[in-house]
Amino acid sequence: MVSIHIKSPRGDLQVCKLAMSIMLMFTTTSLVVLPASMLGQENAKATELTMDLQRAQTALKANHQAEAEENFRAALKLDPSNVEAHANLGVIAFFRGNCPAAVEEFHRTLQSAPSLTKAQALMAVCEKKLGDPSARADMVSAFEKLQDVKLRTQVGMELADLYYQQGDLGQTAAVLDTLSSINPDNVDILFFEQRVYSELASSTLDKLALLAPDSARMEQLIAERLINDGDLKNATVHFRKALEINSKLAGVHFELAESLMEGLPNDPATQKEASFELEEATHVDGDSSKIECEFGRIAMLR
Repeated sequence: MVSIHIKSPRGDLQVCKLAMSIMLMFTTTSLVVLPASMLGQENAKATELTMDLQRAQTALKANHQAEAEENFRAALKLDPSNVEAHANLGVIAFFRGNCPAAVEEFHRTLQSAPSLTKAQALMAVCEKKLGDPSARADMVSAFEKLQDVKLRTQVGMELADLYYQQGDLGQTAAVLDTLSSINPDNVDILFFEQRVYSELASSTLDKLALLAPDSARMEQLIAERLINDGDLKNATVHFRKALEINSKLAGVHFELAESLMEGLPNDPATQKEASFELEEATHVDGDSSKIECEFGRIAMLR
């Protein structure tokens, strides 16, 4: 199995831009409101804490990360459990590709504010890169709750890659299906989907060949593969074999009629055989628009 490589925060420009935009998401955290009775030194401490956080926020908006980090650390000396400081220090570390530091800061953030899903999401991405077993559960939880489309896409791709590396194609496909519903034109998602569904198809074929090598469904599958390869002549042979084994096999009469008409559409004998198969299809599968369409095509050619 070939791994789908997701670039690290340090190397992926899109992730870096995303991390930078997230840096400002923790700037509205409410400060602890001190009782009115606390005066003097406590009031001065609270004022200094507020100023440190404000200076850090201003530095972030100007993309001065070193200055922001310095002020957030100054804030933590005054309030060691400050959520805003820990969260933003985590994002700064994530942006720099320093996953161990990012995970540590996000852990401290979530201890005080477990509902901060974005912090959990970035922490899970770093946990995955560090090989932490907690990554899967944290990523699943964050992916389900995230509302931000860009971050949810990044986390979803990381989660799909994790499932893929673990050989769980079913869960990989499920995550990609969710991602494609919110990003229908994303080339990376489409590429990943194509690879996973191809591997699922191959895996299913191998299992079917092992369990029922002489079954009607196996003959049908061989015929469909031959059609995809452009071999209509041999495809019709295997469709007929499938019907010899089970004349009531759903879908096969129509597929045989369709392959016959693709091969020799203007041949009267072919048109007659295809019409017969279409009649059989209506008995087995019921009438449908696609069957009537094929009847109409034959009538037009005649």
